[in-house]
Amino acid sequence: MSIQTHYHKAIATTTLLSGLAFAFIVCQSTAIAGVTGECANCHTMHNSQGGASVSHAGSGAAWNGGQLTGGSDTGPQDNLLVSDCVGCHSSSTNQTIINVANSRRSRPPIPFDSGH
Repeated sequence: MSIQTHYHKAIATTTLLSGLAFAFIVCQSTAIAGVTGECANCHTMHNSQGGASVSHAGSGAAWNGGQLTGGSDTGPQDNLLVSDCVGCHSSSTNQTIINVANSRRSRPPIPFDSGH
């Protein structure tokens, strides 16, 4: 192989690796959720705590006093979540931001509330 061939292979490899590194950084930054706090505030591994279901989803699921309550569906949810979208972003009070119990930083915005 000539020096020119080695040079072109080195350039191609460098370009490929730089492109992959750039794609990794861009994809990672767009995949970061805006939620902070303890994972267990939103996720459950086995949907069980003390022999009871952790999931509160479906009709009637809402935050009440920093605790997720109610709901017609107590079965496992997608992505190991403790509720569905409406359950986590609903409140049985007129609060628009909920301070999740046992967490100083988990504060899901509440566009749906039944407290009015």
